[in-house]
Amino acid sequence: QGSEPEALQMGNIRLSPRQNDVFKPVICAINGIICGGGFHFYLGSDIIICSENATFFDTHTSIGFVAHREAIGLSRRIGYNHAIRFALMGRYDRISAERAYDIGLVTEVVPIENLLTRANEIAETLLKNAPKALEGSVEAMWRSQNLGLEDAWKLSGLISRQNFLLEDALEGPRAFSEKRQPNWKGR
Repeated sequence: QGSEPEALQMGNIRLSPRQNDVFKPVICAINGIICGGGFHFYLGSDIIICSENATFFDTHTSIGFVAHREAIGLSRRIGYNHAIRFALMGRYDRISAERAYDIGLVTEVVPIENLLTRANEIAETLLKNAPKALEGSVEAMWRSQNLGLEDAWKLSGLISRQNFLLEDALEGPRAFSEKRQPNWKGR
């Protein structure tokens, strides 16, 4: 207790953009091993891709620690059955890129030489969309994870109504009807 920073003792370390109330889309491109605390960054990401040689596992129980934050976060993404197995098997059950795709841990597996190119392609695609609409979508999804369905819909409705007040909410339909690309202002 004495030598750890207070934030670590309290479990209040805020590593990801989401934990710091930043809702710009985050693309995670995984190459190599992701394990243990590395899942903090994974869990704060929105679109997750990996190379064919990516490997996933959680070392917590193998070194005598409780698998908690990462396992709970993973259960929201890949379901309880996969997350609890991940947590309990520790370093003795490594998940391949193909298996990660099969259970929804990643959305795409690409050859290692294409990983950053593909991540950049995804980013370029996102940039074609309204920036505040992207942020609102991420915020609605992120904040709704701790809510029941009705409350999540109410919260997302509030976020959506704020977005309708922006210039971009007028520009999008206008550009669509005029058959042209929107000129997003981010406001």
